[in-house]
Order: sequence, then structure tokens, then C-alpha cells
Amino acid sequence: MSLPVEMDIQTDKIYQLLMLKLTDSITESDEGYINSLIESEPEVYALWREIQSDFATVQNKRALQEFDTEGIIANVKAEVRRLKRGRRAMSIFAAVATIGISICLYIILKDNKVENFAAKHDVTKQVQLQLTSGEQINLSERYGMQLTEDGAVILNNTNNTFVYTANKETNATATIIVPAGKDYRVKLEDGTKVHMNSGSKLLFPFRFSGGKREITISGEAFVEVATNAALPFIVHTQHTTIQVLGTSFNVNSYDSGKVTVALVQGAVKINEVLLKPGYAASVSSKGTDVHSFDEENELAWRNDQYIFRHSPLKEIMPVLERWYDVQIVFDNPATADKVVTGHIMRSDDITTVLNMLKKICNADYYYKENSIHIR
Repeated sequence: MSLPVEMDIQTDKIYQLLMLKLTDSITESDEGYINSLIESEPEVYALWREIQSDFATVQNKRALQEFDTEGIIANVKAEVRRLKRGRRAMSIFAAVATIGISICLYIILKDNKVENFAAKHDVTKQVQLQLTSGEQINLSERYGMQLTEDGAVILNNTNNTFVYTANKETNATATIIVPAGKDYRVKLEDGTKVHMNSGSKLLFPFRFSGGKREITISGEAFVEVATNAALPFIVHTQHTTIQVLGTSFNVNSYDSGKVTVALVQGAVKINEVLLKPGYAASVSSKGTDVHSFDEENELAWRNDQYIFRHSPLKEIMPVLERWYDVQIVFDNPATADKVVTGHIMRSDDITTVLNMLKKICNADYYYKENSIHIR
């Protein structure tokens, strides 16, 4: 029965050392030890990030400067000296020390609950609707029907989908921003559906005018265009313009130097090249390259999946960065060129995915300075 006791002591010690590190009360040797655990152990790294985020505000930092860690530990030591020596005393010391620190931390958190609430609701991590009037709406928190401030548009945000009704006089445009780790759906005025992937933006007018329908996409999105031969549909990206009649296609412009359009149904025209279903066009400074594509692979993201076949790690990691909102660094360029085949779900946590890649291609990893490093 000794193993659970040792495990409890180790867990308590790690938490205690992290709190001492946070309050600048840790010894040099203990700091070296806990830093090595932060870099090598994902669970310790996650706990350290959580503790840091709880005290990210200026007010919390000020409270921590007044946090008498040494006094708490001294009182705990005095209490422990009254107890029996040995393992039980060690366990009690660790537990009481942790409780003492936790009580003080709870008081700090309670006094600063407004700041902590704001920190945990960072708008950069939420789906945002930005209007030309300057109004911003958090679509990750505000659900149901509502009016824009000028009353010109009725907005409806339900089931991760945005639809709207605009009056005939409005010429306003809007931008929807989908951050890393999210996806979102938009139904435009004409019935066209846009499914946006993580780290993407969509610029669109609330009402189409001028004899054509125009939108701008950065990142990745799947577009199902409502048929209307009288109103051509045009998609602008960073490097090219896509001319559409009635069709379904995927646009990927994550790569700053290339845009890829994969046609599922209908017809699109890119740089005077007419695509047929089942083919994709990649546009870059080198020109336009037309090739067939695997629909299961290309559109897997729409089903919260990512399928990679004979893909180098350097192509896979940017996807993980967008899905999990992390930064990934290769320590060895040779590792980035390792080719792997696999399948992951968006619901898989990042540690599970990294451990899978480690087994497949022996690409070990560790955490350092808020980044994941691949050896």
C-alpha cells in the first residue's frame, strides 16, 4: 500500500513547487527540478499553464507579490513537528502546505473573479462577427435572434450556424472570424452555404448588389453556391478570383503563397482554367496546376477529421496548430520531412495525437516556453 502514498507525496510536491515558482519563493535547485518536469511532462506543463493563466491579470500579480509563502510553510512545519516522524509526517506536511497555499489562492481568485472571468473569455478565442459600423458580436456566446445596433439586420445565431435577414436599404458588409480550434457555418442572403474551418475569415455583404454576388475568403471554407444564372458568384482570395455559377467546392488559402480550389460539383473558372468535378487547381506565383483530388481526404475536416496519407510532418503540424491553438517547433529539420499516414479526430486531445505520431515515426516531443517542440 506504499505506492499510493508515494504518488500522493509526488503530486503534492509538484503542485507546491509550481506555487513556489509562481511566487518567486523557490530555491535554485528546486526550480531546476520543476523546470525539467515542465519541459518533459505534458501533465506538469498543463498544470503550470493553468496556474499561470489564473494569475495573468495585473491585480492578481500584485496580490501574489504580497503572498507570504514562507510564512505559511513555516507555520506548517511547526505543526508537522508535533506529529510523528516518518512517511506519515511527510505526507501531512505536503498536504497541509498545499491546503495552506490553496486557501490563499482561493481568496485571491475570489477577490479578482471579474478579471479571471475576462481572462477566460478571451475574444480572440471566440467566433466573432465584425460589422462596418464598428459593432462586434461574439457568436460563441450570444445565441438566438438579435438586431444590429442600426436595426438594419436581424441576426440569428443557433447550432454553430449564422443566418440573417437584411432590409433592402442596407449596403453594409460584415466579417466573420473563426479562431484556431473552431469551425462555423454561415448561410448567406441568397441561400449559399459557407462552412468555415479553423483560423479562417469570411467577408460578405448583407445584401448582394450590382448584378453579381461577391465574397472574400481567407483560410479554408467549403462553399455550396445557390444556383442563380443571372447573378454570377465570385469568390476572392489572396492570390486569385474564382468565378462560379452553381456549384460546391472547397477553398484552401492557408498557405500564404498558394490557393487551392477543389471542385466537388458544378463548374468554376480560375485564371481562365475551367475546372471539372473531381479536380483541383492550385494557384501560386508559378502558375496554375490542375490535378485530381481525393474527396474523402480533402473534405475530411468538415466531419471533424483529418486524414493524411504519405504526408510529411511539416504539412501535418500546421493543421494541428490550427485545430488545437498551439505553436509547434521542429528542433531537427530532418524530422519535419518524415512521412506518415494516419487519421485523427478533432475531439482527440493534442497529447493523444502527439503520442500517436511518436509511435508511428519516432518523433518525440517536449514542452518549452509555451511551445511544443518536436525532436
